[in-house]
Amino acid sequence: MKGLEFSYHGEFSKAALVFQRVVDSDPSNPIGYFLKAAALESYMSDFSTFGPEKEFFDLLTQAVVKGKALLEEQDENPEVPFVIGASHFYRGFHCARKKEYLKALTELARAKPWLEKTVSVDSTFYDAYLGLGILEYLSAKAKDYLIPFISGKYERSIQMITLGTKGKYTSVIAEEALVVALAGSSRWSEAIERALQLIGSFPRNRLFYWALIEIYRRKEDPQGVISTGYELLELVKNGQPDHHYNQGLLRRYLAEAHLQLGEYRACIRQCDSVLSLLKDKNLDAQAEEVEKEAFKLKRQAARALAKKVDR
Repeated sequence: MKGLEFSYHGEFSKAALVFQRVVDSDPSNPIGYFLKAAALESYMSDFSTFGPEKEFFDLLTQAVVKGKALLEEQDENPEVPFVIGASHFYRGFHCARKKEYLKALTELARAKPWLEKTVSVDSTFYDAYLGLGILEYLSAKAKDYLIPFISGKYERSIQMITLGTKGKYTSVIAEEALVVALAGSSRWSEAIERALQLIGSFPRNRLFYWALIEIYRRKEDPQGVISTGYELLELVKNGQPDHHYNQGLLRRYLAEAHLQLGEYRACIRQCDSVLSLLKDKNLDAQAEEVEKEAFKLKRQAARALAKKVDR
């Protein structure tokens, strides 16, 4: 589907236009509403914004309403419960990004039975396994804070997400989710290999670079952060030239990596770039945190450099 290809290549506005045409061609079909909402969520993640949030929620509401209206006449069509469940899942995922965790849990709880109904109707409707696998992964993660590591839960989540990579709509985003799940299980080599494959297939999608950088940071691999970070920096500067937060956050990560490697002057240069980017801007809490961290890293690098020069 052309709209999905646009999304995978990071062209979310084009994807939204294609999915709007799907809606216009058949307003009773819930899939167009859901796919357009998914494209908007990718856009919001890429640009670290909640700007189109109202349209996003409206589209998902329409997807659920239209889906439920079709249930009686299409009770053997697995795509109908899938769209309903996936719509609730996306609402939950979005609320979690906003740290509205009670709302997120409510929506994710609503998603699960619909996704389970999907695979009970057709066990080969692989798209549903992505959401079920992520829910299994989140459950295992939550239990880590209460009881010892339960490998079976993680393995089951990875198995289900892997099935999601065979889905009609979820194949690529399931690959991204699999990267996160593998990293969460400390299977670093597999996670990095799959992330690099995603970047190789979709070299303009900034979200896949961010995912890889987070893996390197969690793995405490500053050289990996630097090698991927400077590639992403070019994509951000060219594709999001006025997006100071994303560039500031990325440069902060680069500064941190340079400091860990003892490259103090490079760290200070990146910190100065962050502070220049965010200077005199109307900063939200996230940007203020980036600015604060840049000041901190610069002080650490300056002290370390002074000791090195003194010697």
